[in-house]
Amino acid sequence: MRRIALLSLLAALVLSPLGVPSVVADSPQNPPSMASLTPAPAKVFLVGTALGAPTTEASGVIDKRKVDADTPFLIGSISKAFTAVAVMQLVEEGHLLLDEPLGNSVPPALADVTVRQLLWHTSGLTTGAGLTRADVVDNRPGALGGLVMSFDESDVNAAPGATYQYSSANYMVLGYLVEEATQMPFGAYLEGRVLAPLGMTNSGATSDSAKKLDVNAGHRLIFGRVNKLERGYVSSGASYGYVISTAADLNRFAQWLASPETTDGPLNADAVRELTTPGPRTSTGQHYAMGLRVGSLDGEGPEVLEHTGATPGTFAHLVIVPSEKTAVVVLADIYAEALAPQLSSIGWNAVREHVGYPVRAAGKSSLLMAAPWLIAALAIGGFVIALFAARRLFRADLRRKALSRNRSLILAIVAALITAAGVLAPRLFGFGWRELMLWAPDVGFAAIATTGAWGLSALMLLGLAALSRPRA
Repeated sequence: MRRIALLSLLAALVLSPLGVPSVVADSPQNPPSMASLTPAPAKVFLVGTALGAPTTEASGVIDKRKVDADTPFLIGSISKAFTAVAVMQLVEEGHLLLDEPLGNSVPPALADVTVRQLLWHTSGLTTGAGLTRADVVDNRPGALGGLVMSFDESDVNAAPGATYQYSSANYMVLGYLVEEATQMPFGAYLEGRVLAPLGMTNSGATSDSAKKLDVNAGHRLIFGRVNKLERGYVSSGASYGYVISTAADLNRFAQWLASPETTDGPLNADAVRELTTPGPRTSTGQHYAMGLRVGSLDGEGPEVLEHTGATPGTFAHLVIVPSEKTAVVVLADIYAEALAPQLSSIGWNAVREHVGYPVRAAGKSSLLMAAPWLIAALAIGGFVIALFAARRLFRADLRRKALSRNRSLILAIVAALITAAGVLAPRLFGFGWRELMLWAPDVGFAAIATTGAWGLSALMLLGLAALSRPRA
């Protein structure tokens, strides 16, 4: 059985051009060890910088390959920051207008939306509009445009500019606008006009780059056990979540964002300031800029630019403190919603310790870890009741010993309601069965079993009620 050796890469990247390499020691004040996240072997890998060049302080292997600062990972929604840079380039060059309605260049439901509103997630597109279209392995030419042209009125629940609601759908549209303005695939444009000028030589956004870099799809938790995810690269998702990068390359990006006046990059300093200007307020108390969240450390410290990212098998976090010339990059080849609080805490605690703030412990979500087991237990209960009802239904002395008709009907209604809840539950949370099976397969399997078990129970109990009439 192939040993899973790398579940995390933590890169604490100090941006000071005269800085001493930052070494995050294994101590109680530091971010919690990833070894506590899962029962599988896990390590934390630390990377520091001196003179802007990351130096590996610890390393490991992933799929039998040595891991260091140049190991590629999928960076999830940190990709949105790169999309914002590409868009602002085209705004600078006059190919896109930041505050004019998009009109006929997008589906009618989005005609009144502006580029700025897409960048800020205030277009009115719902979170579900992105969830139900994201993460589809479709690398055909025009795949991104096909996703965008499928948006209609049902994907919009607010007027443009009225409210903030995070949705990858916004960055799907932005990627499509880049393609239309340049007549190039989004990934190819990003590599040539954004990643290359930043010197991000081990990063990419196309299927060819994914093959060349041999990026790992990561791992998921299935009933508490680590399971390798075998999945192709999603080139149509580069604009919202499938850019490939490394700790070293993300350090270069962070250096540029922190010091655009003194670091060469794909935008001038004024455009970078526009990019990082706080926009609408988010539910966490931060503000969303363009592909980045802006806030202060713990609500009172220095200004922080940051973004998390996740794909079904990976996690990433970029935290930049410009005033401290400090950034932290967290890259992990595992993801589950139950692990999200602890994964997110790693980067924040590294920054807290660096600037002298107390760290804040965070663990796995006990409820989410238990969820697939609880749902599976509910499925077992449904099968037990179905078996009980079937046994009574087929007994020869049914009329003498069967449950009363009213009791059978009540139980049948309860079983039918549980079945309906199982069928509809994903949609109530804004996603479908495909997304559930991709992001939380254990919950999906348990939910399917529960729906089937209680549906069978409902049928058996209805049959029992029909045959349980008292004799005349």
